[in-house]
Amino acid sequence: MAHDVFVSHSVKDKAVADAIVARLEGDSVTCWIAPRDVVPGADWGESIIDAIESSRIMILIFSRNADASPQIKREVERAVNKGVYIIPFRVDDIPPTKSLEYFISTSQWMDAFSPPLERHLDNLAKTVTAVLKSPPLPTVNVPAQPEKPSIPKPPIRPSRRKSILIALVITALVIVGGAGWYLVQKEKGPPEKPAVTPTPVPMTTAAVTPVPTLASTPAVTPIVTSTPVPIAPAAVTPIPTLVPIPAQTPSTPPPIANARGPWLFADSSSRYLSAAELSSLSPDDLWRARNEIFARNGYKFKTARGIAFAHTLGNYYRGVDDNQDRVFNSMNQYEKANVTLIQSIESGR
Repeated sequence: MAHDVFVSHSVKDKAVADAIVARLEGDSVTCWIAPRDVVPGADWGESIIDAIESSRIMILIFSRNADASPQIKREVERAVNKGVYIIPFRVDDIPPTKSLEYFISTSQWMDAFSPPLERHLDNLAKTVTAVLKSPPLPTVNVPAQPEKPSIPKPPIRPSRRKSILIALVITALVIVGGAGWYLVQKEKGPPEKPAVTPTPVPMTTAAVTPVPTLASTPAVTPIVTSTPVPIAPAAVTPIPTLVPIPAQTPSTPPPIANARGPWLFADSSSRYLSAAELSSLSPDDLWRARNEIFARNGYKFKTARGIAFAHTLGNYYRGVDDNQDRVFNSMNQYEKANVTLIQSIESGR
């Protein structure tokens, strides 16, 4: 049976886990929690695996007890491998161990260690509802410790546009090159016609056969000269005049980023982003798309990466609150849903 939420917790945190289940089920969100939902006589490990695979969200109750539990680490690893959206619900103010941090470092944490617990349960219920309303992500098999990130195949449509653009650029270069050659030839003037000098035919002396003469008549040897043959000058074919062809500039789509300021998605505060337009983004672009929503709501970045990003926004940014939980709660319904959807894509990679 499919469930909306799988609650991962240490047995020592059962009171918090029961409070979360009661709050979510009050909003008609189906939950799976051990040992309540383990069928009597069924294999414990198999029941855990089946419940994780059939859930949309895993709520990890992160505490000192959970951080030291090897069972919790196995459950989180399975959730990451199956593409389940993870919400760490931190009830103790401690950093996770490296083995657990490897899997949940990209997730959006919810700090719930400051009383009262009911206020944090309300925020958790709103986040779960927003994630369930977004379209489910495709199931992916993520290796436990990948050496290299998977490289998505480029979409077909951008490749066609790139090929057309390259063809237009080559055509423009050929036209511009031809026009340039024509202008250079025009400045030099028309080519001179080559002077044609007729080749003289050598004169030869015809062979003369001596004629026998009488004794009284002296022998006369006539001289015969060949007549030179006139040679007509070679015909010169005139070079046709080139007609200049105006250079054409390939149409290039205008840049999108400059037309809407420094934002990757300038309208992510007024509409729901789709998984289709986010799934092709790089990890850096997903990080920017999520944090620009926080920036527009006045979140004051504390990490070196966040501060460097804030500097790129210039006058578009004003950080006034460094409490990430409070800033998230002040967002509108579009922003909360978009932040949650981006986090689910980041955690699934």
